[in-house]
Amino acid sequence: MRQSILKSVQFGLIASALLAPTAALSAGSGYSEYVSSINFSRTGGIQYDIILENASNNKHINAVNIQPVSNHFDVMFDGAAKCQKDKKVDYYESKLYLGNVSLFVDIINEQGARELGSYNPTFRQWTGTKWVSETGNFEPFTFNLSEVKNLSPNLRIDPVGEFNKMLATHVSSGKSKLSFLQKEQFFDITRPVTLASACNKYINPGYVPRKWGYKTVNVTFNIRYKGDPEITNKAQIKAGLLGGSQGEITQNLPMQLSEAKFQPNMPHHIGKCAPDEDPVLRVNYKGNGKGKIQFMIEDNGSPVFSPNEINYDSTQQINRHFDFKYPLIAKLAHNANWRQINVTFNHPLTVRAKIKDHNSNTWGPWENYGAAVWRHRCTPQLNIPTPGNGQKVFGQTPTKPSLGTIKKSLNPTQRPARKINN
Repeated sequence: MRQSILKSVQFGLIASALLAPTAALSAGSGYSEYVSSINFSRTGGIQYDIILENASNNKHINAVNIQPVSNHFDVMFDGAAKCQKDKKVDYYESKLYLGNVSLFVDIINEQGARELGSYNPTFRQWTGTKWVSETGNFEPFTFNLSEVKNLSPNLRIDPVGEFNKMLATHVSSGKSKLSFLQKEQFFDITRPVTLASACNKYINPGYVPRKWGYKTVNVTFNIRYKGDPEITNKAQIKAGLLGGSQGEITQNLPMQLSEAKFQPNMPHHIGKCAPDEDPVLRVNYKGNGKGKIQFMIEDNGSPVFSPNEINYDSTQQINRHFDFKYPLIAKLAHNANWRQINVTFNHPLTVRAKIKDHNSNTWGPWENYGAAVWRHRCTPQLNIPTPGNGQKVFGQTPTKPSLGTIKKSLNPTQRPARKINN
């Protein structure tokens, strides 16, 4: 018996390790001894769970502030749990999770899923002579956006983030950002939601063990953006200055980043693997207005550097720059292929950035700016032998080897006689 329990525990550990990295979109179920079955689905028909709107009074395109109308939204579910056909087994409780779970022996292994709270499904239990049911699912389940919008990427429900992704895709395809913001938009996201239910069994007055089961389904959440036809991209002129001289007219434009690009002469790395220090590269940028900028440097689409938020005010200084270290040492340590001698590797770098106007509480979408190709090449290093069969790399100061005693010749070196041709 003890060996059987140990094997069950070991199997549970192995299953947990295998199931932990599962994708966001997956469905399944698992039942322990006291739980016979669980049914779970979304009901209520098609509706818009989350509604977004432009909450900014400033209707300029760069001052747009997309926010949900409410921080909560309700979803109707239909759940049913059935306990084992045993008169000593009774229904105990149920919970909802955002994400996938598994069973570790008889308990729920959350695997990174987020527990959302208690839920009251319909349940059935055996009296010894018949099944009895208690109806549930009366109330919708309330989701709190502040609790679920900052979870891991495969679980989070972040309607503003999803909206910004759609906007970025729209703009990158060459379409108008203004028209997207002015018109009504519809989109949805799908996430795994789990109903976990427990039944317990009366063994004796001091021992009533509880065992769990679960059912995971993919739930689609529908999102609607109202659209704001008043949004404009026209320049705004500060009121009260139109009657003055031309030199007095000043623009009160929202924050804009007009340019962000790599330095003209990229300092490529050609030398030993790995260098003593990571190479330093520079990004020059400029814009107008006042606000914050968040930069990201990508190498072939993968982030390699992201500084903290940068405060920007074009009235103080238009042209700005920042330096960053390309993580070449770490990259070489993890990529053996990069350490090939006399092979040039090209790194297509891209500057990405998003901005936030000082009058806004939300960030704009990530956008691509400058791009450049940075290169590295490992070259062979000369090894110089040292006493004790050690070696020194060229460039380091080797210990001078003993050359012995040089004997001086007593007779000066004589030149050979020149041959004369008759």
